Amino acid sequence: MGNSAMTTVTIDRKRYVLLREKEFERIIRNTGQGMPALPPANRLGRRPALPTMLALVGRKILRRRLAAGLSQQELARRSGVRAETVCRLEAGKHRPQRGTLARIDAALEKVGV
Repeated sequence: MGNSAMTTVTIDRKRYVLLREKEFERIIRNTGQGMPALPPANRLGRRPALPTMLALVGRKILRRRLAAGLSQQELARRSGVRAETVCRLEAGKHRPQRGTLARIDAALEKVGV
């Protein structure tokens, strides 16, 4: 990507914007949509598995929802889950069930992300 913080690419006749991760995180911070924090690492650099997994799942859902241009309420409606569930998942504060993740994934796939 050179020195630019952003570039566009075309894949299968679809245009995508590539951002450096730091630029993406800055944009997310400025929109008030913060990513869930990873738990602190221990002295060996290891993080507890479950809290780390919850934060990573939350980040993935949040990134995909924002890429789709959906609100939490709209994603919840499209996936058949409560908006509170989407909010808690994105915050890394809820242990998701496989079926819930499958419904959210299917809703995001339908909008192309």
